[in-house]
Amino acid sequence: MTESEKNLYFQEIFKRNYQKLFLYALYLTGNEEDARDVVGDVFRRVLENYHGVLLAQVDSYLFAATKSHCIDLIRHKKRTHEFVKYYIGQNDLDEHTFDSYDQRLDDILETIHAMPEKTRRVMELCYLEDMTYKEAGELIGLAPNGIKKHILKGLQTIRQKFNVNYKKGAAPK
Repeated sequence: MTESEKNLYFQEIFKRNYQKLFLYALYLTGNEEDARDVVGDVFRRVLENYHGVLLAQVDSYLFAATKSHCIDLIRHKKRTHEFVKYYIGQNDLDEHTFDSYDQRLDDILETIHAMPEKTRRVMELCYLEDMTYKEAGELIGLAPNGIKKHILKGLQTIRQKFNVNYKKGAAPK
């Protein structure tokens, strides 16, 4: 399939499904912004990982992927909320503390974005999109052991960047 045919095919899928998927995601998340983000991510994945899937199969995949992404988002928000609530209760936090965390997170994301393409993609899928090794492997065509290899390589890069010494079996300092 040529690039032009692929784009026409994707436009057809998008036009036929966007509104339904958005409403479904809105129903699941209860938030318009989250629903738009979820549906956008699902369509981005389809476009990036198109492998000649039939039009009829794409519809069921889109709904399943939207549901899965919404559930992951809801779980992530719940974990984040619980962690923040616990952490605030355990520590005296000020604005400087949050700025420090924001800067550290920005530095980590910058490090991930500077990694080689495949390692970067694996890190994004497993850590930012909360996919399992199996799901990430299926999406980009690697075995779970290949995903693990890229995760280890990515984590090693992050540890080196931030001078973290880590020995297997020992808690990080």
